Amino acid sequence: MPARFTYKNGDRPLDGYTIKRGIGHGGFGEVYFAVSDGGKEVALKLIRTNVDVELRGIQICLNLKHHNLVQIYDLKEDVNGNNWIVMEYISGKGLNEWIKENPRGLSEEQVCRWFPQMARGVAYLHEKGIVHRDLKPGNVFIENDVVKVGDYGLCKLISGTHQFQHTEGIGTLYYMAPEVGQGVYGKAIDIYAAGAILYEMLTGQVPFNGQTPSEILIKHQTAAPDLSRVPEPYRPIIAKALHKQPDQRYASMTEMAEAVEKIGGSGEVPTVVRPTDAISRKPPPVVIPVEPKTDWRLILAESCGTFGVAAALALLWMVPWIAVEHLVEENRDIAEYGAALFLITLTSWSVLALSMVWRSIRGASPLWMRLSYLITGLGLGVVAAWLRGWSFDFYPEARESAGIFSSLLADLGQACPLPGAVFCYMTFFGLALAIPRWWRMTDRQRRKRFSFWPVVVTGLGAALAALFWPETSYSGLQSWVVGFVVLIATSVIVQLASPWYPPPPKAARAPLRYRLT
Repeated sequence: MPARFTYKNGDRPLDGYTIKRGIGHGGFGEVYFAVSDGGKEVALKLIRTNVDVELRGIQICLNLKHHNLVQIYDLKEDVNGNNWIVMEYISGKGLNEWIKENPRGLSEEQVCRWFPQMARGVAYLHEKGIVHRDLKPGNVFIENDVVKVGDYGLCKLISGTHQFQHTEGIGTLYYMAPEVGQGVYGKAIDIYAAGAILYEMLTGQVPFNGQTPSEILIKHQTAAPDLSRVPEPYRPIIAKALHKQPDQRYASMTEMAEAVEKIGGSGEVPTVVRPTDAISRKPPPVVIPVEPKTDWRLILAESCGTFGVAAALALLWMVPWIAVEHLVEENRDIAEYGAALFLITLTSWSVLALSMVWRSIRGASPLWMRLSYLITGLGLGVVAAWLRGWSFDFYPEARESAGIFSSLLADLGQACPLPGAVFCYMTFFGLALAIPRWWRMTDRQRRKRFSFWPVVVTGLGAALAALFWPETSYSGLQSWVVGFVVLIATSVIVQLASPWYPPPPKAARAPLRYRLT
């Protein structure tokens, strides 16, 4: 859905400027393309939240002038008390859009032409004692082959020790230096981000990626970048810029820009820095693709917590179930409730465990995933039969009102020493688990933590599988309702129990010319 803006074409919320269209949304507010009464094209940034933080940063940068920085013209307040930033409008594409259009990386000619300009713009900020703190391709724009660095309103002054202590990590995970987690902000974090950007410009990929934010952060802190995809002359530059120790990186952005320019100008390769040296002061062996051991502890702790939450939710689910059934009948054996609780918990655990397995396998085929859930469902059917005591003799009167296919399956099961109804239970749970896409319900990056649509799909699958349910009587209720409720409960529980990371705002995912943080 397109982003909604407060103002539309022709509005004049700020005296002297006419809005033409909205061009960006973000954490601080909105950005508009506007024209002044004198005809000058500008970008107007409306600050909605964190006003004090934004205004402090803008006041620091208000008088900065450099041809590689998006110029900030003025800071104004409208009649309603809203704060607006008047800044240079860039009609060119963002660097993130260029990289998206070139998934295998930009040409070396483009890299050698654009990266030094970006680096010198940031170097100018450093010369003025300012750290950008949110350097990323979405904040770099190219217009007529001129690079402009924008969104430096979150900047901070560098202290006398060239470091700034802050308790809130601001920036994007893919470009975040390891020391940011400890609240250390110096110009070295911009150099680190520039190294990540250079890597992405050359390869089309970020140096450290992962399925969760914690995984990405751990890789920034412990893993070596895979430099095999980077052209040979640039490897020592990136290795030095991405050094885990700030004092081992480039001394300045200017020095890094000159290293890249040297490659484009003379073809000479800078002094080689071994990747192992770029990881720590000591040269221990580093295996790039292997996760640190502590990550397994996090995974184990997360798994135990997930299963514990699932069991607690299953217990809570039984409360309204028991209350509703007692309105209908009062003679149900407490053991039957215990069996239902056990089956709900076991089914939820099975789905969560399978989802964890398939999450760790990249590019898994949905066909194989469905097959694994089908096999798991067959096993759950055996458990369900065991809970009912294996007493499923199909008498003629039961066959007359049984499901369409359950009598046939029971007859086929006579050749097996197990009771025929066991096959019916196995078929019911096998189909009911194979039809829904359970791996989507437990995806950490699903759009919502809980959605009713998967519950509906699960209910439809359970209703279809009910044709195979072996009995029509279950202490006064239609027995297939029990299996139906078990599966509905599972679809609710696995969504609420599995970890979930909220997706970024739509403005952060859309290619915009102006990105807000």
